[in-house]
Amino acid sequence: MRMRASRTLALAAAVFAIAGCDDAGKKLLSPGDPLLTVGPTTSVTVACPTKMEKSTTAQCVAFGYDADGVFTTNTAAWSTSTGSLLTVSSGGSVTTTSDGTGQVTATINGASATAPITIATPPPPPTVTILGPSSIRPYNECGWYASVSGGSGAISYAWSQSAGTGTASGHDYLGESATSFTLSVTVTDALARTATATKSVTVTSGAVVCRIP
Repeated sequence: MRMRASRTLALAAAVFAIAGCDDAGKKLLSPGDPLLTVGPTTSVTVACPTKMEKSTTAQCVAFGYDADGVFTTNTAAWSTSTGSLLTVSSGGSVTTTSDGTGQVTATINGASATAPITIATPPPPPTVTILGPSSIRPYNECGWYASVSGGSGAISYAWSQSAGTGTASGHDYLGESATSFTLSVTVTDALARTATATKSVTVTSGAVVCRIP
C-alpha cells in the first residue's frame, strides 16, 4: 500500500507540473482546460484577385480574428463602394463590369477590411492562321504551325486532319498522308473564346521534300 501511494503522489506531482506554468511563466493547458478561447472579432483580412478582366467573375474570401490573433470566422457581409465597376454577391463572388480600380469590403461582427481590384478590358478574341506547306509528297511527314494573335491567357489547340495521320504538340503539328487532305485547328483562350483556321494540303509526287529536324 505504501509503494502504491508513493507512486500515486509522484504521478500527481508530475501532472501538476505539466498543468502549471512553463519556464516563461505562461499557464499551460491541462486536460480540463478549453482548447481554444475565441474573443470577439476585432480585425478582418480580405483575399481577392488584385487584377481582373472586364466581364469576368472571381471569388473573394475573408477571415476574422480576435484581439489575440485567433481565427473567429470566415462568414462575412460583402459590399462594394464601386458599384459602377463591379458587383459582389452575398458569398463574396465578384463580377466585373467596367474598367477601373474597384473595391470589395468584407464586414465581420462590425470589423471591416477592403481589397482593391484593378479591372481592365481583355484583349480582342483570338485569331489563328495555319503556316506551313500547301503541297507535300505522299507519306512525307511535314510540319505546320498555328500562328495566334489576340486572346486572353493560356491558349489551347485542337488539331484535326481529314486524311492521313498526324500528331499535335500545342501550336505545332506533324502529319503525312497518301492523299490530299484538309488540316484544321481550333484555338481557345482563357475566356473560352475560340477561333478556327483550315488549310488545304495537296499530296503530289512533285512537291518539295519536307525535312523535319
